[in-house]
Amino acid sequence: MDKQRIGYIGVGLMGHGAAKNMLERAYPLTVMGHRNRVPVEDLLAKGAREPATPAAVASASDVLFMCLPSSVEVEQTIYGENGVLAGARSGLIVVDSTTADPRSTQRIGADLAARGIAMVDAPVGRTPKEAEAGKLSTFVGGDPEVVRVIRPIVECYADTVIDAGALGAGHTLKLMNNFISIGTCAVIAEALATAAKLGVDMRELY
Repeated sequence: MDKQRIGYIGVGLMGHGAAKNMLERAYPLTVMGHRNRVPVEDLLAKGAREPATPAAVASASDVLFMCLPSSVEVEQTIYGENGVLAGARSGLIVVDSTTADPRSTQRIGADLAARGIAMVDAPVGRTPKEAEAGKLSTFVGGDPEVVRVIRPIVECYADTVIDAGALGAGHTLKLMNNFISIGTCAVIAEALATAAKLGVDMRELY
C-alpha cells in the first residue's frame, strides 16, 4: 500500500529532525519553513518538496504536521489567507506538535471536524538531538481510530508515545510536564544559590 503523503509546517529545531526521519522511512514529504532556510534546504536536498503556502501544503498532504512556536502561529497557519483551511479537503488529518493552548486546539479541532478534517494533538518532548535521532517523546490526544492511523508516522521520530486521551489532552499533558520540569529547575537553582552563600563545597553538593 502506498504511504501517506506527509506535510510538515515548521521544520525548525524539533521539526527538522521529525521530518527528516519521515523522509528516511520513504514517506513523500512536503515542507514549509520560516526565516531559517538551513533546515528547509537540507530536507529539499533529501527529496522533500516546498510549495509557497500552507494551503498548498494541505492540498498536497494526507497527513499534515505542524510544529510552531505557539497557538498564535497555529491559528494564523490554519485560518489565515492561503492557510490550511483554504487548501484542506475532507479526509485530511492535521497533527499539531506545537506546545499549544489546549483550548485553542479544541476550537480548531471543532472547526476542522465541520469540514471533515480530523485533528490530533501530539506535542513533543526532549531536545533537537533526540529529534534528529528519532527518539523524541510525544503526548497524543485525539480520536483513537485517527491516532491508530498516524501512529506509524509518529513512531518515525518518537520512541515514547503516550496516549493522552481526547483532543487537547496531549497539549495539557505537555504543559503539565513543562510545569513539573521548570518548577524542579527553579527549586534546584534556589538550593544551589543558598548552598553557595553558606559556603558549601559545590563539588560535594553536585
